[in-house]
Formats: sequence, structure tokens, C-alpha cells
Amino acid sequence: MSLAPPREGAISSSVTWQAVTPTSDTTTRYFFAVGQPHGGTMDGTTALNFARIAFGEDRLCIEAQQRNLNVTGDRMILAGHDDAPIAFRRVLARLARAAPDSPIRID
Repeated sequence: MSLAPPREGAISSSVTWQAVTPTSDTTTRYFFAVGQPHGGTMDGTTALNFARIAFGEDRLCIEAQQRNLNVTGDRMILAGHDDAPIAFRRVLARLARAAPDSPIRID
């Protein structure tokens, strides 16, 4: 993977990766990594502080989602950006029900 150098006038350039992996109904593991192009100027302390700030922001969202799940149970809460994938899954489910011998299974 090749990262482009910071554009002129940029204060810094970095890349982050996040992954949220459930471990039970109410717990999860959160993975976070930060990197920068070769020759970047971010030192270890700055990177750690950056990660702490980013996780603090993500934590608010993750905990809010858990509170919603605690209230709604298994009912799916849809956001606007979920519309197309959910509609697609519903069409596939309807087609699978209409063709019982189909190898397609939507659970």
C-alpha cells in the first residue's frame, strides 16, 4: 500500500483503521491502529493521544448503540445509509421463499 505525501499546507497526514468485534451480547473488542506515510512527523506520544481521542469519540457511539440494543432487543434499527443493502436482502429473502428448492438461504 502506498500513501500519498501530505498535500501542501497540511498540518499532518495519517491513516486510521478501526474494527469493532462483538464477543457477547453486551461486550465487544475494539481494534484501532494509526499510521502515517514514510517520513511522517507524528511521534509515538502524538499517535497515542490521537488514538485516545479517536477511541473516546467512537466509544460514545458504540455505547449509545448498545443502549439502543438493550431497549429494542433484536429488532433492527435502520439508518438512511442502510436502506439499499437492507432492501437488497429483503428482495433476496422474498425470492428465496418463492423458490423453496433454491440454494439461496437468507437467515
